[in-house]
Amino acid sequence: MIGSVYDYYLTTYAGRPATKNDTHKKSELRSVYNNIVKISKKSPLYKVNVSENIQKFAIDLKENARTLSTDANNLFEKSLESARNQKYVSDNENVVQVKTLDNGSVNNDSDNTNTDDINIDDTNIDSAFSSNAEITNPDSEAGNNSDTKPVNTAFASHYNIEVLNLATPQVNTSDYLNNDDLDIPKGAHSFEVNVGDSAYEFRFNAANDDTNKTVLEKLSRLINRSNIGLTSKMLYSGNNSALEITSNATGLGFTPEIFSIVPGENSPYDKVVSKLGLNNVSSYPTNANFLLNGMEKTTSSNTFTIGKSLEITLNGVSKEGQATSISLNDDLDSVISSINDMISSYNNLLDLSNNSNEGSDDAARLNKEIHKTARQYASNLENIGITVNENGKMSFDEALFIQTTNEDDLDKSLASLNSFRQAIVSRADDISINPMKYVDKVMISYPNPVHSFANPYMTSIYTGMMFNGYI
Repeated sequence: MIGSVYDYYLTTYAGRPATKNDTHKKSELRSVYNNIVKISKKSPLYKVNVSENIQKFAIDLKENARTLSTDANNLFEKSLESARNQKYVSDNENVVQVKTLDNGSVNNDSDNTNTDDINIDDTNIDSAFSSNAEITNPDSEAGNNSDTKPVNTAFASHYNIEVLNLATPQVNTSDYLNNDDLDIPKGAHSFEVNVGDSAYEFRFNAANDDTNKTVLEKLSRLINRSNIGLTSKMLYSGNNSALEITSNATGLGFTPEIFSIVPGENSPYDKVVSKLGLNNVSSYPTNANFLLNGMEKTTSSNTFTIGKSLEITLNGVSKEGQATSISLNDDLDSVISSINDMISSYNNLLDLSNNSNEGSDDAARLNKEIHKTARQYASNLENIGITVNENGKMSFDEALFIQTTNEDDLDKSLASLNSFRQAIVSRADDISINPMKYVDKVMISYPNPVHSFANPYMTSIYTGMMFNGYI
C-alpha cells in the first residue's frame, strides 16, 4: 500500500525544484514534526479506505496546499520589494520610452545625494539638474569625438520631455541605373569606405553576365555582411535600381558626414564610385533636439541615460506644447505576477476539493473551509480587482489593481490582500500537515485522554515523511 503512495509522490512531485520560499531551516522541519506529533496524540484511530484514488488525493492535497502557501509568502516578499524599489514610467511610450536601470534602481530610503553620470552624446548639453554629477560624452558608433563636461545634478522623481526632432543617420543613395545595362567595366573593382577614423576596403568582381542590378545587389550583401556600422538595401523604380546605404549611428560630429565612400588607395583611378553614384549623400545626419524640464537639449543619439537610473529612448516627435511625463512609480510587475501565482494555486486547490474522492463528505468540508476563507475577505479583495465568484474561485483584474494603486498608496492597497494572504497561508499549512483529515474514513476509537501517547498516525505515513522542500 505505502509503496504505491511513494511511487506516485516520487514520479509526480519529488523532482520539482525547490523555490526561494521553501524553508530549509532545521527549526522549520522540527516545527512540522512537532505539529504532526501533536495531531497524532489527539486524533482518534481511523480505518481508511486505501484506494489508489485516495492515496493520490492525499499527496495532491498536501503538495497543492504547500504550493499555495509558498506562492502566498512569495507575494509578501514581492510586496516588500515593491515598497522599496520603484521604476520610471512614461505616459507616452510612442514618443519617449524609459527603462529603469538595475544599477540605478531608486530606493526610497536613500538620501538622493549620490553622484551619477548622465551619458548624452553631445558637447552642447547643459545640466537640467541641480546637484553633483557629470555629463559624459562617449564616442559615437561613427567615431565622433566629444568632450567630458562636469555638471551638477541629482536624482529627480519626475521629468518632462518634449521631443522637437529625432536624431537621424546619414543616408547615401546611388544613382538609379538601368537594370539590364552595366555602367562599369567588367573585371575586378575596389573602393574604400571611411567610417569615423576607420577605413575599410571593398573588393568585388563584375562578371560577364552581371548587370547594374546584380552588381548593386552584390554590393548590398557585402556591406550588410561587413559589420562596420552600415546597412544597405535595394531601391527599385520601374526598370531602374539604386542602392541605399544608411549609417547605424546618428547625429553630428566634427564633420557633417558619418561615413564616406571614395576610390581606394590601391586603385585611385577606378571610377566605380562615381559611375554608380555610391558617394551621393541623400540625407545628412542630424542631432535630436528636445526640451528637458523646459530646457532645450541636443543629443547625437535617440537613446541616452540619466543619472545611471534611467535610459531614455526618443521614439517620435511630440505634438507642439505636449511634453511626455517621466515619473517614478511603484514597481508593480512582480507584485502582479505573484498575485496571479497565488490565485492560480488557490483555484487549483479548490478544483482538487471539487473533483476529488467522488464527492465525499470530507472533501466537501475542505471545499467549504477554503471557500469560507475567501468569502470573509471578498468585499475588500474586490476593491483591488480580485473577485470571488459563487463557486469560490478567484479572478484578477490587473487594470483595476493598477488603477487602485495609482489612486492610493501601494501599502494601503495591499493591506486587505495581506490579511487574506495570512489567512490562506494558515489554512494551507493546516491542510499540508494533515490532508488525511479530508478523506473518507471510519472512526474506530478515541485516544486515551490520560496517556495521550503519540501514535503512528496516518498523517506521518502519507505526508509527514515527504516534506521534500525541507532539505
